[in-house]
Amino acid sequence: ALSTLEVYASSSGLDESSVPTFNAAISACEKAGRWEASLAVLQNLATLQLRRTAVSYNAAISACEREAQWPIAFQLLAEKRSASMQVD
Repeated sequence: ALSTLEVYASSSGLDESSVPTFNAAISACEKAGRWEASLAVLQNLATLQLRRTAVSYNAAISACEREAQWPIAFQLLAEKRSASMQVD
């Protein structure tokens, strides 16, 4: 699934309508217990200059929480807060 996302990301014409696809990938990584991969997908959003949404952050935070990666989860929560997103 991640290799398919890489091909998708390398295509031209990505815009804000592509963000839900990345969010779904982050969520899939969380469900698979792949917190590091979820962070990579989250970073891809920034690299591609696409907006990280509250959904993006929440899915990555959940992935870290699920695997007891608390320092990283708290770091993401702080990033989310500094981006002026509502903290759930």
